[in-house]
Amino acid sequence: MSRPPTARTVLFCRAPARNGPGPLTGLAGRSLIHHVLNAAGAAATRLTVVGADDEVTAHVRELPGAGDATFRQGGAGHALRAALAQDAEDGSVTVVVRSDTPLLARESVAHLTRSLSEGRYAAVRSGPAWAFDTAQLAGALRSADPAADGAEVEEVMTEVVKFLEAAGAPVASLATGPEESLAVTDQLSLAEAGRLMRDRVLRRWMSEGVTVADPATTWIDVDVVLTSGVTILRNTELSAGTTIGAGCTIGPDTTLVGTRVGARSRVRSSTCEFVRIGPENNVGPYSYLRGGTASGRGVIMGSHVHIKASTIGDESSVPHFAYLGDITIGARSNISGFSGTVNFDGVKTHETTVGDDVMIGAGTILVAPIDIGGGAFTAAGSLLTRDVPPGSLALTRIRQEHIDGWVESTMPESRAALTARALRDDTDPSRDG
Repeated sequence: MSRPPTARTVLFCRAPARNGPGPLTGLAGRSLIHHVLNAAGAAATRLTVVGADDEVTAHVRELPGAGDATFRQGGAGHALRAALAQDAEDGSVTVVVRSDTPLLARESVAHLTRSLSEGRYAAVRSGPAWAFDTAQLAGALRSADPAADGAEVEEVMTEVVKFLEAAGAPVASLATGPEESLAVTDQLSLAEAGRLMRDRVLRRWMSEGVTVADPATTWIDVDVVLTSGVTILRNTELSAGTTIGAGCTIGPDTTLVGTRVGARSRVRSSTCEFVRIGPENNVGPYSYLRGGTASGRGVIMGSHVHIKASTIGDESSVPHFAYLGDITIGARSNISGFSGTVNFDGVKTHETTVGDDVMIGAGTILVAPIDIGGGAFTAAGSLLTRDVPPGSLALTRIRQEHIDGWVESTMPESRAALTARALRDDTDPSRDG
């Protein structure tokens, strides 16, 4: 049974203690207040938020279904009476929640309102949440001690229930897990809530066919999307906006933020922030991908690779030790180790383009803006500043010179000089006896 269409949610914000967590504190990818509103089903109700400052108000207005919320200040009794002024018709429901209880479950609130309606109760409590028949709540508030106007919400709820019970109105309390009542009021309770939320999220995904090798060191935000058959290894953190395709293995020691990973890819010991990794990719170990980087199918972005704002075509490879920034690479090209782009001139960034089937030799430096035509090769150690035509070999060389005896003449007592002298003496034919 869905919540009655005349339902209202009244959410009370508690001001944080000094340096303590507040409504906007993050937990598993959402603010504390977002967790509570999601549980209360704000999108299906009229919402009143009590005690929100300007920052909290702006945040709530951006949340799904909460754009039409009303905001009030003052004590709990006064705020409730004002909120209910338009809602006291027969059969309507009022749900009362607090912003510091992020572990409140959506299923618990649904059960709460269903029990209220089906059992014809005046009030039902489930953990930190209350559901009331709106007309009876309004009547109890009118009869409450005026001191309740400035009281905390828990004190007002206690007075309301006492009044209803004294009047013979039926009141019920539902059993719920102790974790849902945890109030996040300091750093200790915030850490505990984080652990409990982590366990809740992991149980959900493991029940849907995701393998989590070490739950104690795996952290997944509530908005992450996984697919059955994904394997998550130890010390892995998946943050909001991340989507993992079927058959992927992520970890160990990996952090993904706002990243999409295509099916059957492998990401090891790497950090990826707001990137799109194509299917059948191999990333890491020790890679850092960021800034909107996107790869095609079968791409290798290997060890100690830093890639920023770049696009890499199908079956191309950046196997190890490279920095690539603002580069577009075609299909089947290879960027050898110790190569990189020079993409920033101190004022603005410049683009590099590498065509299909290109071989960039080890230690090549590409000074942008530059275009490497399809099928071209670059010789190892080249510093390139001009476009390379398709199918060409590009190379730059400085003549190698030797200054004989330089070490012995400039630092005659050094170990290097002693070694050089000994080696020269060993190869000097005039010393043969």
